Amino acid sequence: MGKKSTIFSNLGHMTQLEEQFHKIITEIPGAREGKAFGANCIKAKNSKTAAIFWQDRVLFKLDRSGQKEAMQVEGALPGTHLFSPDREMKGWVWLPAEQAELWPDFAKMAVDYVGSLKG
Repeated sequence: MGKKSTIFSNLGHMTQLEEQFHKIITEIPGAREGKAFGANCIKAKNSKTAAIFWQDRVLFKLDRSGQKEAMQVEGALPGTHLFSPDREMKGWVWLPAEQAELWPDFAKMAVDYVGSLKG
């Protein structure tokens, strides 16, 4: 099976969506678990945050093409700061729980994109 989780150590208390998010992390080469703004996240091999799980939805960091594609998904919203919904986070897109079946594809896109960033 995949590598053992460090962030998701309370497996008995995870929601189904949290379990799905954790599984996504283990299935993307070069991805690892982390924390961002106190929330569970996916980090690329360069330690940059690619996706953040927050309140049963996921915030993805995508290139322009990925952002356009994600914004076509029903329920998608432009990314905003977790604790300040009026502050836009450029390059980020929220996808709700209702679109969880799409999370793996967007997570892979996000890890590939973020992993390519320098600096």
